[in-house]
Amino acid sequence: MSSVEVISEQTGKRIDFIDLAKGVCILLVVFFHTGGAAYTPQIFGMLRIPLYFVLSGLFFKDYGGFTQLLVKKTNKVLIPFLFFYCMSYLLRYLLYFISPSLLVSGEVDILDLFTGHDIKNIALWFLMALFWCHLMFCAISLNVEREFHKALVVAVIWGVGAFLGRSHITLPCYIDCAMTCLPFFYFGHLLKRTSLPYPNRLDKYNGYFAVVLLLVAAAVYCVTGRQRVDLSNNLIPSYWPIVMCGCVAFVLAVLLLCKIIRRVPFVSYIGRYSIIVLCVHTEINSIVKQLLSHFDIQLFPLLFIVTLLLSWACIPLFKRYLPYVTAQKDLIKLPKAGQ
Repeated sequence: MSSVEVISEQTGKRIDFIDLAKGVCILLVVFFHTGGAAYTPQIFGMLRIPLYFVLSGLFFKDYGGFTQLLVKKTNKVLIPFLFFYCMSYLLRYLLYFISPSLLVSGEVDILDLFTGHDIKNIALWFLMALFWCHLMFCAISLNVEREFHKALVVAVIWGVGAFLGRSHITLPCYIDCAMTCLPFFYFGHLLKRTSLPYPNRLDKYNGYFAVVLLLVAAAVYCVTGRQRVDLSNNLIPSYWPIVMCGCVAFVLAVLLLCKIIRRVPFVSYIGRYSIIVLCVHTEINSIVKQLLSHFDIQLFPLLFIVTLLLSWACIPLFKRYLPYVTAQKDLIKLPKAGQ
């Protein structure tokens, strides 16, 4: 999600707890990619990526037509993906040119996007899958009127994506992953019609609801065999529909807790500009890891802290000097009505 999308349609103001939720999400992503996966229960895999897709669906708009949405999401999602994807590979080509020993032979291939799920700067897979989710759901919302029929179409697309995952069939550009993640995006869109994004009379019970939902998520995790959820590779665990329900419960619990807390300055700030942190942290992590490996120190959690702080420091720089490739400004302009 870009920094301009979490605006309340009722008040015209930013929704603080959504920025906080995005911040929690990007913290988990950085934590995971810097080695934290070895120190955390796999249950957090039920939260990390589903939460991002739910938050994206929560603020879905068709902008008046498919062409308008295509241009909007090209600016906000596809252009950042393409820029950082190309920069990641150019950096690796440069390193290979300077010192071939720095990279394994055959490791660098800019066509990885079309051949599998193992790309460099792996965090970028989310942007590619999110782009497809926006396009798929826009096509559905513009052509299907009844909500039940929309849900049915989403379920069919999800079924195809899950079948591809279970069959170990990979589509280029993460299309298969997007198909599997589409229900989370759709669920976020449904949440938009509820009172969750806005103050309401049930907010005083949010803490109790969150505890119950966390217990549901934990129960699902245990009952289904503590399976790993890996949406970036479209790895479909057994009992996937039940696991998805656990994911939704976990996401709702975190959203309710964030609504209670509302704002944590550092976390909310990186949440507001999470797309920048998402795009830069894996490259920063790679460089910092190389540097730290020369010293006899424990890489984690120092690697996490340094990577996070450097990613945070990149935010004002990228906002100012690269706004068109970080979803801060639109590179492609649509002609105004009547022109």
